[in-house]
Amino acid sequence: MRSIARGIGVSTLCVAAWFAVASASPASGMRDDDSERTRIIAVQYKVFDRSGHQRGNTAGVGESAAVRVGETVRIELVGTAIINGIGEEVPIDADFNVAAGRGNIQLGNAGDNWVNVAVRSADGDGTAQVGFSVTTDYDMHGRNTSGRITLEIEGSGGSRDDDSSDSSAEDLTDALYRSIANTRAADQDVEADVEHIRENGYRGAVEVAASLAEEAESDGRGRSERERGYEAEDIRRVGSLYRGLLKRQQSDQELWNEDRGFVNNVRALHEHGFESLVQTIVGSQEFREAWGFTGRRR
Repeated sequence: MRSIARGIGVSTLCVAAWFAVASASPASGMRDDDSERTRIIAVQYKVFDRSGHQRGNTAGVGESAAVRVGETVRIELVGTAIINGIGEEVPIDADFNVAAGRGNIQLGNAGDNWVNVAVRSADGDGTAQVGFSVTTDYDMHGRNTSGRITLEIEGSGGSRDDDSSDSSAEDLTDALYRSIANTRAADQDVEADVEHIRENGYRGAVEVAASLAEEAESDGRGRSERERGYEAEDIRRVGSLYRGLLKRQQSDQELWNEDRGFVNNVRALHEHGFESLVQTIVGSQEFREAWGFTGRRR
């Protein structure tokens, strides 16, 4: 795998597959064998990173959670239920909204008891709040039926134009390798590429992505080689790029059915090649926002 440290003009990097959305168990106000509402005595939440690993411990709604600019986390609402006289953790159905800090976060896909939250910036006091309103008729105190989860946002985009923190540079390097080169950064010597992005910010990411795309295409790992029936293969390839580089969370089928730009990019991949498509994606404002490159281009 080529690297800037080995004299290549552009770094090689690949985007990690977007952290998978874990399927949430549907919550219910009643158990299958009960005729009475489930009694909920406390409401808490969990935070998961993009790889699906829980961050920290289950927290009370009054406790804040630390997040970073450029990342997307999943918040799951859970409760302590009294079932057959014993306390058990159960998912809590709810609707979610941005209750404060609308410019700092954006809500994405949501399930019965969870929502994905993209952290865009740390403007103002560096906080944001995700509001929730319980939708199932549980037996619970009124104060638990709605509330706010506070996010303490680390990393301001104001003082370091287009620059990445150490951790975000490593995350982006891994994402580029996974999405473009279809390999894990941990399996390669990528420290030079991490450093290139750390020092050059957005421009470094573009250069690394371009080098990876060139190598992938030359190795036959870009677009489908079929002239007919190529869509299935190319849809999977573009879907991987969307989830890894843009942090989208839809399935391939959802992207194909709901996003006209995705359909156009599948066709563009077949007509213009893999390098051109990667250049289009990393050149987009969505890519810049997804990875916290909020300053001016360099």
